[in-house]
Amino acid sequence: MKRFLSVLAASALFVTLAAVAAAQDAKDKAPPAKDKTDKAAPSKDTADKAKDATDKAAPPAKEKSDKDTAAAKAPVSEALKDSPYYPLQVGNTWYYKLGDNRYSLKVAKHEKVGDILCARVEMTVDDKVTAFEHIAVTNDGVARVAYDDRRAEPPLVFMKLPVKKDQTWKVDSVIGKTDKMPGERVAGTFKEGEVAKISVPAGIFENVVTCSTQDLDAGGLKLSFTYYFAKGTGMIKQEIDVAGQKVIIDLDKFEPAKQ
Repeated sequence: MKRFLSVLAASALFVTLAAVAAAQDAKDKAPPAKDKTDKAAPSKDTADKAKDATDKAAPPAKEKSDKDTAAAKAPVSEALKDSPYYPLQVGNTWYYKLGDNRYSLKVAKHEKVGDILCARVEMTVDDKVTAFEHIAVTNDGVARVAYDDRRAEPPLVFMKLPVKKDQTWKVDSVIGKTDKMPGERVAGTFKEGEVAKISVPAGIFENVVTCSTQDLDAGGLKLSFTYYFAKGTGMIKQEIDVAGQKVIIDLDKFEPAKQ
C-alpha cells in the first residue's frame, strides 16, 4: 500500500478523499492504467490510482505561490477548533488495517493553510510518511482544506456540525487550482446517519455517527463511501466503493496524544 486519499478523506478524506484509498499491492498485479477509463480497474496500487484520478490536474507543490507557502508555515498561536467525533490534538494516532496491510494517521502539528488553522494529518506506511492532508473544524463542519499541499476551494465538508441524523449537504470543491491549472472538481451529496453499535479490531463502539455519499464525482471518477465516527476516538471504519472496487478499512488501535 503506497497512498491514501480523505475525502475525501479523508477524508479521507478530503477527505478523504479521506478517505479513497487503499491498496493491496501484494495481490494486485495488473499494469498501471494508461487512460481515464483504465483508472477504475484494479492495478498494482489501487490507492495510487484513486489518488491520481482525483488530483492528476493538480500542480506540483513547488508551483504554489510564495504567499501560500509562507502562510502554511506561519507560527500558530490560536487554538484549533475541535470536534469530539474527530479529535485533532497533536499526537493523536490512528492505526488502520486493510486486509493484511497496515498504515497509520497522525496529527503531526497544527498550522495555517491560508487563513485557516488546520491539523496536519500524516499517513505513514512502513515507517515512512507517504501522504498528508490538512483538516479543520469550520463553522459548517469538519472539512478537508488541502491534500498534499493542494488546496480544496472551498474546503470540502465531510462531517456536518452539529451532528444530526438524516441531514444532507452538498459539496462542490475544486482541488489544486492555480493560475496555470484549472484544478480538479469534486462534487456530490453527503448524508449523516447513526449506528447503535459497531465492532472493529480496536473494540466495540456505541452511538456511532456515519457520514456517507453515494454520488461523489472526483474528476470523473465515481465514488461511494461511508465513514464511521465514534465520539472521543474519531474515524473507526470506512467502507469504500471506487468504480466497483470495494474496500473496507478498520481501526486497529487509537493512541491519544500524551497529556
